[in-house]
Amino acid sequence: MNEKLLDLYNKYWPDLVSNAVRLSNESDKRKPSHPLLIRVNDKYENAKIKVMIVGQETDGWCESMIGSERSPDGIANIYFNYFYETTKKAAKAKNKRPFWNKSNFKYFKDALEKELGSDNVGFVWNNLSKIGKNSRGATTKKINKLEEESFSVHIQELDILKPDVIIFNTGSDRDYLLKQRFNVTLSNTHYADTKKEVAKVGFSGKHENIISFRTFHPNARAYVKTRRARNTYIIKQVIESIKMIG
Repeated sequence: MNEKLLDLYNKYWPDLVSNAVRLSNESDKRKPSHPLLIRVNDKYENAKIKVMIVGQETDGWCESMIGSERSPDGIANIYFNYFYETTKKAAKAKNKRPFWNKSNFKYFKDALEKELGSDNVGFVWNNLSKIGKNSRGATTKKINKLEEESFSVHIQELDILKPDVIIFNTGSDRDYLLKQRFNVTLSNTHYADTKKEVAKVGFSGKHENIISFRTFHPNARAYVKTRRARNTYIIKQVIESIKMIG
């Protein structure tokens, strides 16, 4: 998988670097940061159930890519070390961020491993925006355009990573990007009358069997009880779907 991912990123890299120069006159905070390049461990590659957790965007990942000499291989290594680091120091740092702690990623990971067995489940992290800005917060229109024109790799990543489950913690305000970048449909669930809190994500073609839901980003304002209820609903639906497939 990792070799195929690196080949994918290398294919797009020259155009991305060249076109990113167009944003050189943006302020430092609004320049594009380096893209999120995935590298998985053996557990994910060999897992019976592969789970992808998707966030919104990175905050200044590896700093601005304008004038950078970083390579896709080096950036993928940074992803690997950050995502799979298991030291107490790393865990403490991640627990300070809502995306990674028990409000979100850790909750889904612990719940799925408990129900399906830790040895059976592998996880990978992705973002709706592969390229963020060189600061915190939503990406700019110019950076979104850069990604669309020069680094549209989400579907090809799915071809390589073959996730069985995808949980989008991206919020309803990013649905336009979700539909655009993953070519999906969104439909209501039994959780609520609207798609705002939880939506069923429908893939098509060779990805039609992916079990997927979209819910709020953990930074969204919500009572702990409400967030827990949403996440519990999603886990229940995912597990039921997996068991139905066998």
